[in-house]
Amino acid sequence: YDQLETALEYTWNHFEHQIDSVKHNTKDFLTNLIQVLQTLDEQGKQSIKKYLSQALALPKHKKARFPALSVVIKCGGLDEILDQKPEFRQEVLDMSDEYALVGPITDLYDNIIKVDFKKNKDNPKAWYKQSVHPLVQQLMVSENLGSTQLAKTLLNKCGKLAPNLVELIFEEVPGLTGKPGLFCLKLGRDLGVPWQFAKHRRMLERSMQSIDVDTRLQTLSLLADAHSSVETFSKPELDLIKEFLAENLSLTSPASRHELLSHIKKILNRINDGASALLKKLTMPKHEKDYPSFQKSVKCYDEFVNDILSLLFRNMFAGANFARRGTVLEILTLMHEIFKLDKTPSWLNIKKSLTVDA
Repeated sequence: YDQLETALEYTWNHFEHQIDSVKHNTKDFLTNLIQVLQTLDEQGKQSIKKYLSQALALPKHKKARFPALSVVIKCGGLDEILDQKPEFRQEVLDMSDEYALVGPITDLYDNIIKVDFKKNKDNPKAWYKQSVHPLVQQLMVSENLGSTQLAKTLLNKCGKLAPNLVELIFEEVPGLTGKPGLFCLKLGRDLGVPWQFAKHRRMLERSMQSIDVDTRLQTLSLLADAHSSVETFSKPELDLIKEFLAENLSLTSPASRHELLSHIKKILNRINDGASALLKKLTMPKHEKDYPSFQKSVKCYDEFVNDILSLLFRNMFAGANFARRGTVLEILTLMHEIFKLDKTPSWLNIKKSLTVDA
């Protein structure tokens, strides 16, 4: 036991070492050491308890404290920590304002999340309230880069454990809006959660009207992105995209214009691929009952492309600034590349958009 005690003391200085590989190896060493102590009698448990007390007694911002507690939690010591410090989770998250600590905090809280999830596997709502909800709250109120980055990173890790995480978040925080709400919807997209535009329509419409350009573009990206290149757009989605374009053709920032064009290209490609897929299904007898729905979608796509062409032509008025003219010409070029406007696909009739009245 004396040798094991000495080995435990060995970890403190090495957790403060400036070389990351030394700290990483020390964590592995401590993990193995605690696992050995757990197999011994009461004296082994007392050694672990003593080490935990020493870790908790360290100043909160002491770097060695984070990996030490992280290893103890990983080896099953979370309940004992919470017995001594019931607000331990929030205490850890509150330190994320100091950017230099974001990495150690991420590793520590990640182990809390995993241990809690394993303990509450049959009760995901309990896991959510204990370990995930504080992250959502931090994402909603934080104006600090480190805190926001920490919350997003850890929520991504939570999503890998529980695919229904996004549903839990919106169920527990129904009023979630703005960038936190958009981030959670994007997380759902990344996790493969079925897209429910109607359910989140009001939030998306409000975000499209935000004075913040990044928020508006983030909303557009949610409409543009999809796991399938032929995922069907609904008419309300297409109407919202048209409204967005009507109000955002004159973005002055080159980076914002580049992002806008990237999202528009995805949308146009989805429409082209989707229309082709729907036309193919219209020739298959097994889809006969869905023919009216397919035909309606193809008609919506035709109307959307024509409406966008008309909108773009109207924005080439005399006196239009450089940003507006440049964006319009870039989108027209994309449309020609995708739809071959000199030889359009069978589902697309652009003659009405090319008349003088258009």
